[in-house]
Amino acid sequence: RQTSGICSSLATLFKMKMDEFVSSNPTWWYHGSGKSGNANQERERSTILLLDRASDCLTPLMHDFNYQAMVHDLLKMEGDKITYGAESAEDPTKTEDKDVLLNEKDALWVELRGKHIAQVIEILSGRINEICKSSTSTAFSGGGDGNMSLSQLASALKALPEYREVMSKLGQHMHISHECMDEFNKHSLLDLSDIEQTLATGKDEDGRTPKLTEMISRVEGALLRMREVKDRLRLVLIATISQNGLSSADRDRLLRAAQLGRDELLVVDSLSKLGIQILNNMAGGSSGGAMGFFGNKSKIQQ
Repeated sequence: RQTSGICSSLATLFKMKMDEFVSSNPTWWYHGSGKSGNANQERERSTILLLDRASDCLTPLMHDFNYQAMVHDLLKMEGDKITYGAESAEDPTKTEDKDVLLNEKDALWVELRGKHIAQVIEILSGRINEICKSSTSTAFSGGGDGNMSLSQLASALKALPEYREVMSKLGQHMHISHECMDEFNKHSLLDLSDIEQTLATGKDEDGRTPKLTEMISRVEGALLRMREVKDRLRLVLIATISQNGLSSADRDRLLRAAQLGRDELLVVDSLSKLGIQILNNMAGGSSGGAMGFFGNKSKIQQ
């Protein structure tokens, strides 16, 4: 935001330091300076954008159903390490914990992490089936129809060591993606995301603008069903930020349903330190709401 004092201070300090560096290093050049000595090397000058998180506190709270976002949001990770339950190599009917590093060295992770979870599962299933049907069916008798049990697949992989590594990697991500979907279904995230998107955009999936009273009731119902306090806090924050503050009555209603502890209440109140309005007793009036993802006014009217 143009009014961000933090960004303005950082921008001023950065420009001062860069000016000092350029003036003390006459041989150093940058694109757009005209000092490269080779016109073919010149490109347009770059621009550094300094963004204040306070300009959009809503987006990080919204549920995102891309693979990487769901892994970090729904599963337990330690740095880039994740542990999941995989079939035992000796006995496919048993499971054992397996550690996997999800980082730049995992080419499949790099390829899939930005895709929607449904697309990830479709891609993984297609590749596994393709290998099974084209390779193991000819190398392993008993799998001629391409449909194998886990024990048959394990036996086939032993007969095809050249596929063991790629199948292991595909299997890892299949397990992880299905764990994401298990959490998705367990927490009814499809219904919750509908509430979040309607609050953020001011429109439901049919393009209708619901009344604020209707949305407060939906949020209240969702809060009463949630078991984890962090999830209840998250939804209260989304409701507050998206509507540029709530009326005292609506705020009290949601906080009663959320049953937040002292630390969580401090988080809600701390929104004001980011310049976000918490109470808005003009809710439903003519004042503008919080900015939505695409710059539209997202506030739902009474």
